[in-house]
Amino acid sequence: MPTTKVLSSTSPVRVESNDGAYRLVASRKVAAGATILRIDGIVQSYPSRYSVQVGPDEHIERPSTITAEEEERLYQWRFLNHSCAPNAALVGRDLRALRPIGRGEEITFDYLTNEFDMASPFRCGCGSPECVGEVRGFRHATRSLRRMLAPRAAPHVLELAKRHRLA
Repeated sequence: MPTTKVLSSTSPVRVESNDGAYRLVASRKVAAGATILRIDGIVQSYPSRYSVQVGPDEHIERPSTITAEEEERLYQWRFLNHSCAPNAALVGRDLRALRPIGRGEEITFDYLTNEFDMASPFRCGCGSPECVGEVRGFRHATRSLRRMLAPRAAPHVLELAKRHRLA
């Protein structure tokens, strides 16, 4: 049976785990366009397995010295999963709802729109008809996929694509 930790009575999210797999879910309804959370932490110049890229050479990571409880309370973004059909997107460091999100619904975003070159690529299992298969970062996407993602891609990803002559 899944375990749930509500972060606070006013928090729009909670962390759920099931057999060691974590996910972030809405603890109440979230309106389209609403800010769900902010990506905060330590800024480093390289990607790691769990970092989130927010600039050309800026990756946000949680501190390595925190407890599991602190991670779930202070760094909820760490439990965000990828989806090729996401219901949220990063705008700068703010995670915003792309559409209304129902209570209990998992909150996801498309890593390809924020990560140029991932430290730990993986096989996507989102089940969406739009599923891209392997998620390695925007840099590794096909030309047609990059064109499709470009309107939703973060400015830093588009800047890096231009630098690498992928745009």
